[in-house]
Amino acid sequence: MSMKTLLCACAAFCTALFAAGSASAADSAMPLKGAHKAMNLPCEACHGDIKPREVPEESKCMVCHQSREAVKAKTAKLKPNPHYGHDETVECTECHKEHQESVLLCDECHQWGYKTP
Repeated sequence: MSMKTLLCACAAFCTALFAAGSASAADSAMPLKGAHKAMNLPCEACHGDIKPREVPEESKCMVCHQSREAVKAKTAKLKPNPHYGHDETVECTECHKEHQESVLLCDECHQWGYKTP
């Protein structure tokens, strides 16, 4: 093996290590939680082509979660069901925070104490 070939191979190996390290650093900087983590979703699944630090539009949630009506049906056993509210215009991401602790806006007035995924 020539010295030039050896140097090129070493450079390629180092580049691959750096890229892998950068990817895992990005993953750990913005960790997923719950079902999204279990499915090992890539950033693009929710964020698409927008900047990763921007909150995705609700339409991105509905690619997997289908519709608000489907979400209401899935959570129908909750009494009261937080997906039936006074204001149906509240975006999913107001409560569901994928990269930080989620909140329940309802608890600003009510004291339901649900754990929001």
